[in-house]
Amino acid sequence: MFHAVCTWLLIPVNITIGDHQILAYMTIVGLDSAIILWGTSLAVWFLGENLQSTAVIQQSSPDAPRIR
Repeated sequence: MFHAVCTWLLIPVNITIGDHQILAYMTIVGLDSAIILWGTSLAVWFLGENLQSTAVIQQSSPDAPRIR
């Protein structure tokens, strides 16, 4: 929500770079989507690393309960 308000107040609706015209609203939506996707993939990666290290610890310990 904060990004949207800043965009509405500070950035013009259309930005022209050379012969190309860019809609500012769409760039904010795209950037936010990319950040959310990157954060989700990072969280899944850390979860996988944690799961893998837990499995290695349980496999190396002879008295640990086995996960089936």
